[in-house]
Amino acid sequence: MSNYGLEVIDVRKRKLIREVKGKKGQQLNQREVNAISEGTVEGLLLFDVDTSGFKTNLTYNTEGLIPLSEFLHLQGMNRRLFVVLLRHIALILKGIEKNRFSKDLLMWTAQAVYIDPSTWRVYMMYVPLQPFESTGNLKSFLLEAVAQCNFEAGEDIGYVQMLVQDLNSVTAYTVGMLESYCDKVAEALLQQKGDTNRSGLCPACGSKVNTSEEICPFCGKRLLSRSTNTAPKNTPTIDSEFWPETVKKSETDAERQKRSDISVNKDENGVVTVFRGSQRMAQSVWLEDCSREGKIIINKFPFRVGKMEGVTDYRIFNNNVSRKHADIIKDQGKFYVVDLGSTNGTYLNGRRTQPGVKELLNDGSIIRFANEEFKFHID
Repeated sequence: MSNYGLEVIDVRKRKLIREVKGKKGQQLNQREVNAISEGTVEGLLLFDVDTSGFKTNLTYNTEGLIPLSEFLHLQGMNRRLFVVLLRHIALILKGIEKNRFSKDLLMWTAQAVYIDPSTWRVYMMYVPLQPFESTGNLKSFLLEAVAQCNFEAGEDIGYVQMLVQDLNSVTAYTVGMLESYCDKVAEALLQQKGDTNRSGLCPACGSKVNTSEEICPFCGKRLLSRSTNTAPKNTPTIDSEFWPETVKKSETDAERQKRSDISVNKDENGVVTVFRGSQRMAQSVWLEDCSREGKIIINKFPFRVGKMEGVTDYRIFNNNVSRKHADIIKDQGKFYVVDLGSTNGTYLNGRRTQPGVKELLNDGSIIRFANEEFKFHID
């Protein structure tokens, strides 16, 4: 790493924050610091600045948020959620362009982009330090995010394949291209709902919506009153380019209240649990090796177990285990194990399962791949 790089530290055990430690010679852009603290660019994480030493350190508050990489694993992806997330990212990038910020100063990784799991709102880390060694760009970020998506069972991912083709066909992917792609996906989704006469934009997520819609089909926000075709007092026009000030203030207050009730627990083994108050909102699942110490985090679905390197997500070094032995899948919020025609079988709680048949997993279920035994956990 050069002198212009950054040291990014996750200090969740102490507090839900991220620290960015600048390097010697990097200068702070005070104009950008002031604009971010004032909320001029919607969707940028707020931070505290420490310039007491020779280097500038930034501390970002991520309370009530989870990294995009974890959200994509915990939340089943579908067309509507996919386009909402991309719309929010596009709006942040348009705000950056409008205020003459540099997109190169964004942290372009799925671990440094955050999601409010209660609203699906996106927040990005911006580092107003120069010189700066970029961590990537929009194209590399989208390809990384797509690779980490946990799609709902039976989801037709043709719209994702279309995005990947678009990304691989160009050297640089622009915000305009992203908006055009979102329009195409939104068009198809609205047509599925029978909405063909569209006009206007949702003031919350920027999605194009039908004039008869009262609730945005993409982000769930209430739109303008349609009964009189006139906006109530203090209600912004629907074609506002960004979240309007009247919406921004009330939504920020409400979101702050929601976020204060959300907590994220991540243990030393990487198992993540999201709570709202005492209610569990999202869970991590993992396997406990009954003959060895340690946890195997299930970070994608399907999660393939077997002995063949390169085609499995967890490799078992045992000749009794087949090359592609079994999959652990998620379907409508429940978890299943599916034997893939293994030679020595997959056993659930002592009973051999039938190849290709989904078998429901519960917290504490005992799974045996040939003679290798594991305990399934839902935390």
